[in-house]
Amino acid sequence: MLRDGYGKGIAGIGALYPGFGWGFAYKIAQRTYKFGLQPVVKDLFHKRWGPAFSAVLGPKGGHTFSEALAGCAIGVGEVVLLPLDVLKIKRQTNPEAFKKGILSGGIAGLYKGAATTALRNAMGSFSLFGANGLIKHYWGGKQEKRTLLSMVAGSTLGSVASIVVASPFDVVKTRLQKGEFTSDLKARKVFREILAKEGPSAFFKGLTPKVLAAGPKLTFSFTMAQWLIQYFETRLADKPVA
Repeated sequence: MLRDGYGKGIAGIGALYPGFGWGFAYKIAQRTYKFGLQPVVKDLFHKRWGPAFSAVLGPKGGHTFSEALAGCAIGVGEVVLLPLDVLKIKRQTNPEAFKKGILSGGIAGLYKGAATTALRNAMGSFSLFGANGLIKHYWGGKQEKRTLLSMVAGSTLGSVASIVVASPFDVVKTRLQKGEFTSDLKARKVFREILAKEGPSAFFKGLTPKVLAAGPKLTFSFTMAQWLIQYFETRLADKPVA
């Protein structure tokens, strides 16, 4: 990328941002979907199964498990946005594939690694919302409103947990999706090859940079989402009925 942009001045800066458009669209859609719908699904789950969860885990544990389970469900549904992520990865790691057409492998090519992605999202979102729920329900006593510090702490713990838990699935997913649109490579084959040639530690390659780079971004967006949701809920609750 640096070689492509070298000597082209400002115009060459674009070489440092391959797939930016696809990545931007994906993150906006992903964050809106995940942070917007999870509270709704959580309320549905808790109304339906909350008493059973609370009977086993206690009131706070029941609420926390509802948070995590709702996150898991939302994570699985997030797979519908996969084409945007696939196109971003292809643009960054295999730009030659674009010259052959992004639909050269049909719709199936845009959903390469869907099962692995669903697993990654399910585990990652379960950890994200579950860890945040632990802070939310066990820190602060009986406060009706969460403090900003509580939100930041919960978002930080959730972000790190989600990145660590999802890392093995993410490694397999990325290797599946960086090839040609028409590739018939399977997740099981990728998993076996990584395990045989590189060992178990390979599933956590790049974990530290991920935590250092993606962690703060996820922490910030999750904190802001929670703060804004609480802010508007409070404003609407305080608004007099006409």
